[in-house]
Amino acid sequence: MSDIRSEEQEQLEAIKYWFKQNAFAILGTLLVAGGIFYGPDLYKSYKNSKIWPVSDMYTEINAALSQASVAPEITEQQMSVVRELTDSLVQNYPDTHYAFLASLADAGLNVQQGNYSIAKERLEWAVQQAEAVADVQLANYRLALVEAQLGETDAALDRLSGANPQFAPLYAAARGDIYATLGQRDQAISAYEEALVGMAGENSVQSNTVQLKLNGLRTGAGAITQE
Repeated sequence: MSDIRSEEQEQLEAIKYWFKQNAFAILGTLLVAGGIFYGPDLYKSYKNSKIWPVSDMYTEINAALSQASVAPEITEQQMSVVRELTDSLVQNYPDTHYAFLASLADAGLNVQQGNYSIAKERLEWAVQQAEAVADVQLANYRLALVEAQLGETDAALDRLSGANPQFAPLYAAARGDIYATLGQRDQAISAYEEALVGMAGENSVQSNTVQLKLNGLRTGAGAITQE
């Protein structure tokens, strides 16, 4: 029995670790992609001196993220740079997409540090500011993961209840993780199966990870027993 509990705890910790690592990777990629896809539109919208300080701040945040991604852990100086620049973008240029992306990035760094309450504040702001469907879906997804870490599982599950086809597999996989940590095995299995249907044909790390979790629950090794 102790061996099974040990395996269960190891899998739970692996799930939490994967999400922390994946969160940073997603946000780092998003920040870079945002500069590529949204940069031209922002330039057109700000054909005056305002664009330059915004662009410079965005570049500094991106540089800090790049440095942090190759280091064993982020330094306080890097955290400070991202935090201060994000504050400035949010306060002075809230309607720019740079401010939205910076908020996601800063939230990701705070997740890495275990500062979930701060991450939640950033993501709540991002959800309110998001206009594009993809932005709304991504911000809500990230916020739900943070809410789950804070023990706000009902709020997280409610936030993950609706998704467009692009994000549906991601939302379902996240619901599966939450149900698994709550010891709700059947619901977790159903959510993972739903996620895999949406990922059909994929041979990605993400789909393989979900399949691994599902297999563990089906065999009993991945069930989480609540004390």
